[in-house]
Amino acid sequence: MLRAFIQSNIEHRLRERNKHIIIDTVRILAHREDSIKKYFAKENGIEMLLWFLTNEPSEQVMYYAAFALRSMLNHPDKTIAERCVSADGVKVLADKLSHGSPRLLVECSNCLSAVSDVETLRQIELSRPLLQILQILGSSESELVKHCLGFIGNVASSSRTAVVNPNKEFLVKNKGLESLLNVLQYHLSLSDGHLVEFEIIENAIFALKNLTANFSTVDRTNIVRKQFTEIEGSLTTILDHLLANQLFYYPRMNRLQFQIFDIQIENRIDLLLIIQRIIDSGLTGRLLKAHTSAGINCIETLINVALQTGDIKEKCAFEQQKAKLSSTIDHILNIFRRFVDHPKFAQQMRPLISGHSKFNELMRSSTSITISLALLRLVDIVADEPSLREQWHQDTNFMDIIRFYLAHKQLEFFIFSGIGSNDTFENRRLR
Repeated sequence: MLRAFIQSNIEHRLRERNKHIIIDTVRILAHREDSIKKYFAKENGIEMLLWFLTNEPSEQVMYYAAFALRSMLNHPDKTIAERCVSADGVKVLADKLSHGSPRLLVECSNCLSAVSDVETLRQIELSRPLLQILQILGSSESELVKHCLGFIGNVASSSRTAVVNPNKEFLVKNKGLESLLNVLQYHLSLSDGHLVEFEIIENAIFALKNLTANFSTVDRTNIVRKQFTEIEGSLTTILDHLLANQLFYYPRMNRLQFQIFDIQIENRIDLLLIIQRIIDSGLTGRLLKAHTSAGINCIETLINVALQTGDIKEKCAFEQQKAKLSSTIDHILNIFRRFVDHPKFAQQMRPLISGHSKFNELMRSSTSITISLALLRLVDIVADEPSLREQWHQDTNFMDIIRFYLAHKQLEFFIFSGIGSNDTFENRRLR
């Protein structure tokens, strides 16, 4: 049916209408019918839809062609997506992003996102499509931005170092890092609760995570991470999203609320992974100089995030999400282990643990097992810094709090303190 319309006959209104009806009929017939989709692709159907997108003057026909293509790409087998890529589909779809109606642009970007995990896209240069996609990230059309970010995140991924992905280099050299940060900065203050806004943030963080790892060499990876930290406001944006990403947990959540909750947890883990990578590249000093836009330094930000996470974990009824929340706390504590040896660490930590500080008050008043254990684990790490250990040793109020915890019969505290082996936390760390 479609072949009959790929002709150069005289155009007229009836024929245009017939085109989009037949294209949509094919889409409907193939909906949730994977065997029909595979047959359609085998008979050059993907190429025909791309032909319509390239040659058809009617916006309506182009829209239905993109809509049908997106439906065909929704297939568990990657062969259809691979066929689309082989037929120069990425170029055709990206070219449409420079003009057209919003609905056409959204469908084309959705198709791009659907093919973005095809392995060959990590090996071939996509400079023109990527440039067109970067230019669209400032759009006010949320769905369009979401799909474009999804495409960037996938084509920027690499399974391992030493595999050259030309698209990672192109993105870094053409302000891809800056574009992703701009998206995150813009969406920081948006709190309308729409799922798509959280998905935009998720995709931007995912893309940023992939653009800070696995370049052709370790040295090149370190250079890119340094370049990222040198972008004005980059670390502030990371810390802002880490802290502002309040976890929206409700005892009874509908499907949408649960999806947003899970996205937020994953976002925090990815942001912490970016921070760990910055440390891996010897840039700890830059992190310890960074602060949120409200002036909260990196150390206090991480402590606040750990406490928020512990509070939510205590309430959470979903086992998989509880495991992710535990992982979040573990990531933060691992970051603190890496911080301890840096000269600026003690300087930032000291006011947070002095006298009647918020930290000490939380140690004293916490009724949450999760938060109390997290605080004790943090104390265990921080006490490795000699001057902070001595400060705690001289603080009688703090030592009383520690003795209270060690005298507690809670199983988690008993295991932590090593009482069973006659090696108490107090003797081991604060001697």
